[in-house]
Amino acid sequence: MEELPTADIKNARLSCSALAVAGAPELFRDGFIIRPDRDDKTRLRNVSMQPDLASGIKHLKIAVGDVDLQLLENAINIEMGSLEDKDQREFVQKTVAIIKYMQKHIHGYLDTDDLSLAFSALPNLKALTVSSVEYPFSSPWPSHEPLWQRVMTRNANFDQMSHQNPVIARAKWSNILMAVQYASLRIESLDLDLMPLSCLGGNSDQRKDQMRKAVSYVKHLRICLLAHGRDELEEPSCAKDAADFLGSMRQLRSLDLTWGVRKIHLIPAAFENAWDNGFYANTWPYLKSLRMQNMESPEAHLFGFLKRHASTLKYLHLSGPFVLKSPRSSYKNFLTSIRDVLKLQKFELIVAKKDLFLPWNQTYEMEQIYNRNWESLPMSEKLSATLLEAYVLGTRKDWPMVDDNPDKLRNFQNWRHL
Repeated sequence: MEELPTADIKNARLSCSALAVAGAPELFRDGFIIRPDRDDKTRLRNVSMQPDLASGIKHLKIAVGDVDLQLLENAINIEMGSLEDKDQREFVQKTVAIIKYMQKHIHGYLDTDDLSLAFSALPNLKALTVSSVEYPFSSPWPSHEPLWQRVMTRNANFDQMSHQNPVIARAKWSNILMAVQYASLRIESLDLDLMPLSCLGGNSDQRKDQMRKAVSYVKHLRICLLAHGRDELEEPSCAKDAADFLGSMRQLRSLDLTWGVRKIHLIPAAFENAWDNGFYANTWPYLKSLRMQNMESPEAHLFGFLKRHASTLKYLHLSGPFVLKSPRSSYKNFLTSIRDVLKLQKFELIVAKKDLFLPWNQTYEMEQIYNRNWESLPMSEKLSATLLEAYVLGTRKDWPMVDDNPDKLRNFQNWRHL
């Protein structure tokens, strides 16, 4: 059965009783997906009642369906006017029908009690992916997903900050984490592509404690933290709660963290200070890989944090509009310091020419040398990122850039290498 494609296992199990038994654990080896436009919750509950099938579910993916339906419908209507392809017009019609369905059923979707009951019957579930950005509906048309991405980009402007409905998003994301806690799952790999800050702040101490217990076994975390509006950024307690939430994952081996704020330099100072004083005070004793994206860091906070993890940290990625917050910071001095303290195997510094890298726009304006799994990408040996990596790893002794820093306006496009 292990050699058989997943798509063929169902038919193989129907051929004889021996294959039915042998194929049961393999039926969901690619994971189980829950989507908001189908009754997947009932399907999961039914599967969880059959131990031979339930034992094969090791990875669960949940499409939250937390999109603001009015924004989605407005964006789709705008797209509709420019679509000539019949297939794409069918997508629009189908999606509008889905919107109407979801308006009736979304509040019962991802109920904590239902989820925890099903989760408790999945003994081998170790990986959980929760997605707000990926196309959340079941669809037979491959052209739907690119169109969905255009809809996401259209909605993700700075005034709205997100395509999410704040009330629905907070409820659904919280429900999922609470269900993990109630089911006593030991999730080791967690991917949260657009986690609302409101889920982590403004709760009772008891609920915060329960949510932190839900992630206490996580070893690999990929997360994008998102503020739904300026009001949330006016609450420093939200920043502290988010930092404490991450700090509760004491088993972390890899952390891939993105700040989902389009104009990161507009974050209020009080919020920034609460985040800086909370996040950089965390220590993860086993941290090997760290990716920090769309973040500006105080040099002293960041260096102290990295130095504290010097004995375990081997892979480091830093990216954002400026990376170092203060215009008085010296990139040469900073990178020289981490070269002297850290024993890295891979390093990547990407300074974006535009404001951000976010889940709905997974490209940098500058060329990368690694993907998000630290796999090498085709590249030129003369890329600035390549030369800076060689300097930080110690394979190049001399500073590779013409200047210690970009120009006075922090224009990284004009920061040239030798």
